[in-house]
Amino acid sequence: MSRSQGWRSPSNRLLLPLFVGVIIAALVMIRLGFWQLDRRAQRLERNGRITSRSSQPVLQIDGPLEDPTSVEYRYAIVSGTFDYDNEVIVIGRARGDAPGLHLLTPLRLAGGNYAVLVDRGWIPYSDREPAARTQYRGPEQAELRGRIMRSFGGPIGSPAATEPRRDAWARVDIAGIQAQIPYQLLPFYVEQLPEPGETGLPWRGAEIVLDEGSHLSYAIQWFSFAVILLGGFFARVVLVARQRPTTVEAPGSS
Repeated sequence: MSRSQGWRSPSNRLLLPLFVGVIIAALVMIRLGFWQLDRRAQRLERNGRITSRSSQPVLQIDGPLEDPTSVEYRYAIVSGTFDYDNEVIVIGRARGDAPGLHLLTPLRLAGGNYAVLVDRGWIPYSDREPAARTQYRGPEQAELRGRIMRSFGGPIGSPAATEPRRDAWARVDIAGIQAQIPYQLLPFYVEQLPEPGETGLPWRGAEIVLDEGSHLSYAIQWFSFAVILLGGFFARVVLVARQRPTTVEAPGSS
């Protein structure tokens, strides 16, 4: 049998599709590695934005802002009247191992034409019903300090026009909540910060983590997987080629 005939054997004919599969898998792994690097860059950019805006002067909120997107993460002071009857909850907010939710209450500003949603903090999930939540109400008139946060509006959480009032939300969707509020909400909400020495519930004061996360280590893992896959495949091909017996036909043989 000639060398060329050996390479046309059934096992060798599988090399091409196997090679294509390995290349595709390696490209996917490399793409995932660059995706993690991109996520890391986004997180670092966000961390820088938080640090910069948190150091700016405290903002007094008494009505609409010209550019709400430019004040995200800034500290603010807001005063008004809490509308506990139109309070909603944001579910799926654990504290350690304890399941819970956040209280999201409209604070009507002076004049009554506008209101801002205030995240008043965390309570246990067992107190999710409106009757149980009344124990966490504070004074109606309030002046508080908090961090400005953006809305997460979109298809998830936004009720249909014919849907009844929704009490529990998966995220802070101001556009969706606006549909069941009889006055105008500002297009951001305020995450209330704790007062000095404040204890008890609702629990407030979770700091924003400013590390870069695990994106870099994940990227290195994906790149390593691609190298291992490609290196292992080509090492196997070379090994098989070296172990293949070579038979040369004698001249004049048939």
